[in-house]
Amino acid sequence: MTLIKHLMTSRIICNACIAGYKRFNEIEILQINLTHLSEMMKLPLYHQDPFDRLIIAQGISEKLPLIARDEAFKNYPIDIIW
Repeated sequence: MTLIKHLMTSRIICNACIAGYKRFNEIEILQINLTHLSEMMKLPLYHQDPFDRLIIAQGISEKLPLIARDEAFKNYPIDIIW
């Protein structure tokens, strides 16, 4: 379960927990910016979930691969790990 899904289901947001999780897993939070939103608006509608589309747009904009199992992600011009 991803951190976001865990936080949404538990309804508990603990800043110390998030900081510890980020540090332990060496994760950097990628902020959403206008370039990402612009890229998202250009994407074809292979995937209907707006949050997944935003993740795809961020990966494309930042030239980062995605770690995902969702088959719909493979329709976009981005490297998928999994």
